[in-house]
Amino acid sequence: MTADLPIASADASSAADRPRVAVVHGTLRVPPTYFTIQHAVPLADRFDFTFFALATDVAEGASPFPVVDALGLHGRPFREREFLLPLVLGRLASAVEYFDPALVHQHFGTWSLPARRSVRRLRVPLVATLHGSDVFTSSYTGRDPRYRWHRANLAGVYAEADRILCVSRFLADAAVAAGAPPERVEVHHQGIDTDFLTPADPGASADRGPGPSATSTGGPPRVVFVGRLAAYKGVPDLVEASSALRARGVEHELVLVGDGPLRAELDALSEREQHVGVTGSLDRVGVREQLRAAHVVALPSTPREAAGLVLLEAQACGVPVVAYDGGGKPEMLRPGATGLLATQGDAADLAVRLEELLTLPAADHETMGRAAREFVVAERSLAVSAERLGEQYRSLLG
Repeated sequence: MTADLPIASADASSAADRPRVAVVHGTLRVPPTYFTIQHAVPLADRFDFTFFALATDVAEGASPFPVVDALGLHGRPFREREFLLPLVLGRLASAVEYFDPALVHQHFGTWSLPARRSVRRLRVPLVATLHGSDVFTSSYTGRDPRYRWHRANLAGVYAEADRILCVSRFLADAAVAAGAPPERVEVHHQGIDTDFLTPADPGASADRGPGPSATSTGGPPRVVFVGRLAAYKGVPDLVEASSALRARGVEHELVLVGDGPLRAELDALSEREQHVGVTGSLDRVGVREQLRAAHVVALPSTPREAAGLVLLEAQACGVPVVAYDGGGKPEMLRPGATGLLATQGDAADLAVRLEELLTLPAADHETMGRAAREFVVAERSLAVSAERLGEQYRSLLG
């Protein structure tokens, strides 16, 4: 249920003894942003959740919880609606206050004013999760009013949040360096759905999905990238590494899943280079099938990548990974056991690490894939992450 107006407080009898938690975003689009809702589902028997945002675009049935949209105007393009967000800051704060939560959880620091305003008036705890882009965007200098706004909001989080959760140790260190009080900063690694993201059934037909050998049940080993087709995600480095491997006779396919500013250039490349495929954006099932079809999943992204959840998603599917060693990416695998790290920004070293996995004996590859799945289930599953989030809530609620 999505409401364009503040919803009435829930019936106390329906919520039983579950404390109300207001989960607040600047914008909330589902898909692709499933993770905040997914983390609430395992806790729904202990907390009464409602989601709030300045503007939302939530697919029908994508949220089992009420979602409050302060702006409305759903018939207009989302990009156009984003320009109007400053007009409804007060309205969102009022909606949160009307819900009367026992705790407010703000995701991303860059639009935190409504959440901070509501907790001041309600005198309840504020949890803020920082995801990376908020911390680094707010570090940009200059007079651009957007960055000044983001810096002010992030400074407000540092000053007012009772608990600041960061999605990696790397990001926690960056937040403290930027002014977050270390005694209120904790690492909370986001979890992924290991019930949905599973290895392919050994008895199922080997449908490789879109790609150079889409109609084949075999084909060369496949390197898969999932993410925005942009330079900051390391796509040019991955293409360079793939070309170097082909030049020295290492047979493989490179499949790029996603969309972005490099799409046209990569489509043209796939016309010239038969081993390269570009699928465009896929739904969750399509992404899962690409991960399952991969021999290795690569993420050679910027050193400011705070986490890189696709590395966890791949490992949950029993697929080893290769990533650059900058940012929070090393925390998303067990180097040497579930995947390999290449030197940040070094396409030649990336090629070496990819070759190691592409030429790994089948039994060793299977062992690494099994270890990858075990690592994610034990340490980075949605169930584990949600339980740790619930512990954070309980510690603040007493």
